[in-house]
Amino acid sequence: MTAIQDPDLVETVVRFHDVARLDELGRALFSLVGQSYRPLRVMVITQRFDAAAQAAVEARVALYRRLDPGITLEVLPYRRTSGLADAKAALMNTAIAAARGRYLATLDYDDVLYPQAYAVLVAELRASGCAVAVAGVVQKSVAVDPGLGFGLAFACRPRPACDGIVDLFRGPCPPPHGLLLDRSRIAADDLLMDETLEGTEHSDRLMRLATRYPFSFARLDETVGEYCLKDDGSNCVLLASNMDVERQAQWARFMAETERRRSVRPIAIAVQQAIGVPSPRPDLTVRALLDLLDRGELELRPANHLAPRVPVVLAPDVAY
Repeated sequence: MTAIQDPDLVETVVRFHDVARLDELGRALFSLVGQSYRPLRVMVITQRFDAAAQAAVEARVALYRRLDPGITLEVLPYRRTSGLADAKAALMNTAIAAARGRYLATLDYDDVLYPQAYAVLVAELRASGCAVAVAGVVQKSVAVDPGLGFGLAFACRPRPACDGIVDLFRGPCPPPHGLLLDRSRIAADDLLMDETLEGTEHSDRLMRLATRYPFSFARLDETVGEYCLKDDGSNCVLLASNMDVERQAQWARFMAETERRRSVRPIAIAVQQAIGVPSPRPDLTVRALLDLLDRGELELRPANHLAPRVPVVLAPDVAY
């Protein structure tokens, strides 16, 4: 498993690719500075910024650094030009290479976390012994005013449920900031994202982890953050505002690749046992499991999604 230098440290990766969205980044950073959990290190990874853009990000990060000197806030530039134009997977891998703590988190620059998020997720990982903990995230629909440069939220509802590993295999997967990874329980190579993918790198890594390691969904009923679904097409998901022919074709290719990986990715025996497969076998792939369930040829034994609900006692000073 991965070597850990700090057994209590949570490290959050914030990938940032457009300096025009600096205000959205600031909101995300504010939610991180407000976390009740310590110690915390935030790595803002910029994508191929020029000197002026890089300086603007450094200046904004410095504002939040002064709010709480107890949190480490760093800006790490990514300048490699090879690979895909959208280098989200490469940005993540750059941050992972610089990680030193036990716990690894991700927060997209346009999303936010609630103050108790990491306290809840760390407590669940420690109590359950799982490699990944999942908590609830609400979806906020946002109308963006291009002239003003900010959005107005007009609806807030729970994200589509992903109540366990089988739901995760089907997709859509939970948003990145609803998860916390325990690097001490995960092989170093499995932490990395596939840099050949664009837009599905998160779901691909999550499916890989789910086939190999125990997940806890025991805190899914606790909301720890917001996923902002904007109407200007700036999210990775396909919307009417960004669904041009080229983007549709690109997504079709990546979805086909996702399906191919389902058909060849085996599920570890321990994971099969945890989700209640009656007769686990080493060649059972994700696609084979889903097909058996869909045809009614397999019924899973009752299982509490890989981890029982473990009572978690948070520190008295945790703010809600």
